[in-house]
Amino acid sequence: MKARVIKIVSEQSGAPIDIINPESNLVADLGMDSLDLLEAGMSIESEFDIYVPDEEFERYATVGDIIDLVTRKVGA
Repeated sequence: MKARVIKIVSEQSGAPIDIINPESNLVADLGMDSLDLLEAGMSIESEFDIYVPDEEFERYATVGDIIDLVTRKVGA
């Protein structure tokens, strides 16, 4: 699950996978803007077959936050 989230974040941010870790800040470290975040959220929903309201997704600041979110939603 962690690797799948990191792959999606890498694709949306343009950052190499090898520099992304759970502590990576989506905006400060990876340079994602609001559109990147929205697209990442949609990709996460599609990949894991979950629903995350945009307002909820916008509260998450790090890759680890997204991994935790997916873990909670998927129930893994």
